[in-house]
Amino acid sequence: MDIAGYPNGCAILASDDDNRLFLKGISNEGKVLFSRNIINNGRDPTKVREQCSFFDNKGEPWFGTSIMFNPDNGKLLYANYRFIADFSHYNCFKVQPRDCHTGNAMMSFDINGKDEKAAWMWGASHCVLNTIMFDGSKIMSAELGDAYPVNIVLASNDTVKTNGDIDGKAKKEMTLKSKRMGKAVEGFIPGNHAGATAGRIGSIVEMNGLYYLPYSRVPEKFI
Repeated sequence: MDIAGYPNGCAILASDDDNRLFLKGISNEGKVLFSRNIINNGRDPTKVREQCSFFDNKGEPWFGTSIMFNPDNGKLLYANYRFIADFSHYNCFKVQPRDCHTGNAMMSFDINGKDEKAAWMWGASHCVLNTIMFDGSKIMSAELGDAYPVNIVLASNDTVKTNGDIDGKAKKEMTLKSKRMGKAVEGFIPGNHAGATAGRIGSIVEMNGLYYLPYSRVPEKFI
């Protein structure tokens, strides 16, 4: 999926044939420094085997995290002594009858792959493409979703500072400060609420205090 350099070497965000999503640190000499599973529930799960989970102050799991699997579109950055992982994933909302949908997540880890925090675990539904960049202070992110919301969703996110919410099971703050700025462009970009899309986004760049994000959309019919 992606790789990011840091003073001790590099880290990779990757997935395998069993739908495992993991973060692995590798030294400059090629030694594995750490390995952290983020999602490890198998290819077609009916229950949680292993995953990074977050809970509200009542101990209920965050929306879209009941049984996560099939990670995709992974992006990784190293910023402010933290690893920032942005990725899409499926979630099984109901086992019988099976009801699964896709969303987008953004997480932060320390240099040992621990102390996980999250800005969100379900951003744009039907997330087609996502991108992140570090502007020297915050992580800027963009998500192109096909449904709910249908548009490019932008956000400014902290790497380590939390918003004060207490995780009901961990009993500590684990939610990153994040300001979602809504839709970048009015109208459907692209979307028919059914997972079919002909839209694309590129990378975010910052110039003279302004952020730029290339995108394209083409009218298409899908069969």
